[in-house]
Amino acid sequence: MRLSKTLAALLLILSLPTISGAKAILRPGSEQPLSLAQMAEELADAKIITIGERHDSPEDHAIQRTVIQALHENGMKIALGFEMFRDSAQPMLDQWMAGRLYPTAIADIFEAEWERALYPLYQPLFLYAKQEGLPVIGLNVDRKIVSEIMKSGSDGLSDADWRKYGDISCDVDPVYAAQILGAMGHGKEAMSEEQKERLCRAQVAWDYSMAKNALAYLAKNPEKTLVIIAGGYHAWRPGIPEQAARLSALPSRVILTTPVQGALKITTDHADYLFLGEVFR
Repeated sequence: MRLSKTLAALLLILSLPTISGAKAILRPGSEQPLSLAQMAEELADAKIITIGERHDSPEDHAIQRTVIQALHENGMKIALGFEMFRDSAQPMLDQWMAGRLYPTAIADIFEAEWERALYPLYQPLFLYAKQEGLPVIGLNVDRKIVSEIMKSGSDGLSDADWRKYGDISCDVDPVYAAQILGAMGHGKEAMSEEQKERLCRAQVAWDYSMAKNALAYLAKNPEKTLVIIAGGYHAWRPGIPEQAARLSALPSRVILTTPVQGALKITTDHADYLFLGEVFR
């Protein structure tokens, strides 16, 4: 008998890993572990908190769920911003949060925006947000825009999009730029310098657009702290947080779920907190 989508998702949720005592929270470069409560207290003054992830990692999503609950139970007024939803999905997300759509509609919204197979990994986040009344905010933009910047640079944008994004340049941390090329630039050895520049600009445009959408939400909801769920590179300090810092003085913090991205050891230049445990050893 074929399991319904809802039942299959619930079974997967029950199988998700939880944060055990073997997992430690560290500051980059330090071997002194922090408690979850201590980290939550230190994050109390942040307005933007990015939590990086490997999209297909159940462990990373369990960490995100644990951190979000800790922040919420510590009294922070939080909203959840997602790379997985475009800003154009916001009306549907708002309707789902308000109970005006059927309960499983969030799965259909997600599948229209992201990878269908990954929905069960994110479902605990959505259900917790709905249960606790935490706003769910779409931060991403149409990938066609990012693709156009990668293909033709800012000159390929329409007049309306150019006014929104401006002349995007690859003026980012050199280590970050190298990591972007390593992650996105398949066959980068054969790429011209112009192609590498456009690839970097596309990532910057992606980071910039999500930072701008995050700040737009916070401008309308200044009492909130926005917890951003995004891929590890977007969540790095040189990613979304750096773009937000260029637009606003709002304090931000970065949490990463793995100590190494490619061959790079994470430092305080990249994150404020790391989750370490058996899975990373």
